[in-house]
Amino acid sequence: MAWVGLLPLMGSILIWTLPESPRWLVQEQKQNEAAQSLRKLRQSNDIEAELVEIQGEETAAIKEDLGISKVLLASEFRWPLITSLTLNAIQQLSGINAVKKQNSLFFVLYINILFERYFSIREICFLLLVFVMKKYFGEY
Repeated sequence: MAWVGLLPLMGSILIWTLPESPRWLVQEQKQNEAAQSLRKLRQSNDIEAELVEIQGEETAAIKEDLGISKVLLASEFRWPLITSLTLNAIQQLSGINAVKKQNSLFFVLYINILFERYFSIREICFLLLVFVMKKYFGEY
């Protein structure tokens, strides 16, 4: 069973040979290293257009920095934010988490008592057959 760990071990060793992400290097203001990494990844010296594009995208991302206050105040995020907060509050206040944990135990006990008291084995089998027929074959 020790052979199962060989692939992850090889991957953890070989990951150190991968070049850094050019985008991350541009974010860290390491332009020369980003160019070298991009040359190694593309296996070509024609990388200037792509490097300029990456730098432009990172500059735009820095200018468009969305802080928490901008997200809370932006009109395009207002309705999804209100909806998700309302649904989360309803879920917490309704106690549905406690019901989900206890539901399976109560259901099994209730069905067991109900079937032992009111139904015979033949009737239970018939009810299960009807349920399966409706579920898998539709109306018959």
